[in-house]
Amino acid sequence: MTRQNAALDEDYTNRPIISTAAAARLLDLSTVHVRRLARAGKLPRPIRIGDRKLGWRTADLKAVIEGSQFTKK
Repeated sequence: MTRQNAALDEDYTNRPIISTAAAARLLDLSTVHVRRLARAGKLPRPIRIGDRKLGWRTADLKAVIEGSQFTKK
């Protein structure tokens, strides 16, 4: 099991949406780079969960880690 898969299984299985910081930790990237990749269409788009807060669907990030297609919404 890779580091990312272990982190996903341990920390995020019960959380359908995670913060940008958690997504960055999960993907082992900076938060800025995660946002940049999402704008470029290389990561799923985040969802707005507040006025200034973005969230990431855990299932979409898991699909990225596993090399599957992610759902574009």
